Amino acid sequence: MSSSQETRDAVQFWVLIFATAIGCVYVGRSVVTSYDPIRLLLMMAGVGVAIGTFAKPKFAMILVVFSMIFSPRIQGAGAAIFKANDLLLFLILIAWMTRTAIFKGTAFLVTTPLNFPIIIFSAVCIVATALGMLTGTVRTELRPIFYLVKYLEYFLLYFMTVNTIDTREDARRFMRYGWITAVLVTVFAYTQVASGQRVTAPFDNVIGSATDSTGQSEPNTFGGYYVVVFGLLLGYFTQTEGTTPLLMIGSLLFMLTPFLLTQSRASYLGFLAAMIFHIFATRRRQIFLILGMGAGVFLVMLVPKLRDTVVQRVEYTFGKYGDVAGTVAVGDEQVKIEGSTMARIQGWQRVFTDRLPRRPFLGYGVTGVGLCDAYYPRIAGETGLIGLLCFLWLMSRIWRCAWGLFRITDQPEEKALALGMLTALVGLMAHAVGANTFILVRVMEPFWFATALMARLLLEAEREQEAAPSNAPVAAPIA
Repeated sequence: MSSSQETRDAVQFWVLIFATAIGCVYVGRSVVTSYDPIRLLLMMAGVGVAIGTFAKPKFAMILVVFSMIFSPRIQGAGAAIFKANDLLLFLILIAWMTRTAIFKGTAFLVTTPLNFPIIIFSAVCIVATALGMLTGTVRTELRPIFYLVKYLEYFLLYFMTVNTIDTREDARRFMRYGWITAVLVTVFAYTQVASGQRVTAPFDNVIGSATDSTGQSEPNTFGGYYVVVFGLLLGYFTQTEGTTPLLMIGSLLFMLTPFLLTQSRASYLGFLAAMIFHIFATRRRQIFLILGMGAGVFLVMLVPKLRDTVVQRVEYTFGKYGDVAGTVAVGDEQVKIEGSTMARIQGWQRVFTDRLPRRPFLGYGVTGVGLCDAYYPRIAGETGLIGLLCFLWLMSRIWRCAWGLFRITDQPEEKALALGMLTALVGLMAHAVGANTFILVRVMEPFWFATALMARLLLEAEREQEAAPSNAPVAAPIA
């Protein structure tokens, strides 16, 4: 190296050191001394996450797995409420896009069977909301935008996960992280059992809100999260070997009490639908599954407080305890219905008999139909028949992907994930009858994360099947 080159390198080095020193002095004097310590720590953590994501994307995905459920809800400007995990996903997205732009050999989006339906469904939501703003069916500007971002946030998680996970061992490891998260959140849930209140997820109350915390909890969301977890546990129970099945069924029984104490009737319905589907979907350990289900019911009946809580919650639906809001005709009889259930029934009626006929194609836009605590009438009212059909198309693609992986793979853990996803999807579709299931972030983030792992494994299994000779079995795993 010439002396002139060495001089230039030395000059560049010392210029960099000098600029860094000046920057540190500026930050120390103008930022550290004037900012709130908590905000400063959050900023530093955010910078650390962004740098970690850029250097090692899989590190960021580990944070995402644990923050899906262990993430505080924060009161923002006005009525906006967001999760700390929302900010984490935003930082990871920026770092991921920056890394993709710098390293030219990295694909921006891995092609999966779900990409096109996701893009079309997202576009329909955006167009319907834009038309709602123009025509006045959406009354405000910021609120629908916040909700629209909430609708699409988990799609970004799907794309980031598919592009980050690239081996089977990665997928297995992240599923273990998900199981650890579910166990930890259940331990937290048991701390609430003695209170006699409905069990909720960690940090379910809004930080920074003046509203009474009792009005902020969302047991229905926590129950929906358990529906996803139970579907996956059932898949691993019936499809794996060794000690894993015992660990999975033990985990399910351990989580059953907090799940029941959420007192979420939509979640009860979802779990029942998932159990019935799984019993008929596979012959492996079918008898043990039926016996396990019976044992679970027996254990519930042995605990008077738990039994009475579940029975009273179901009976409350039919106005047995005095809160009668109306009646519904079932055959020749009029069945009494309590207030919240009646509101859901009226929401279905209002959308499909009044709102949807007026704007059948693209609906009223996100938030355009007001309060509607059931997903099917909500998505139909907000995005019309086009949006509803696109949603059903997307769900059918997930079903086909899961069934395709279950059919072609010879790996027990992959079969377990595929069948678990089918079971969870059945449970969530039932849960959505009485809840806004597919826009609940704490339900959808685990679901779409597992969907991304399943889609990635499907791509690898199909690639191996194509590479294998026609008379040979499916190739061995890549990791």
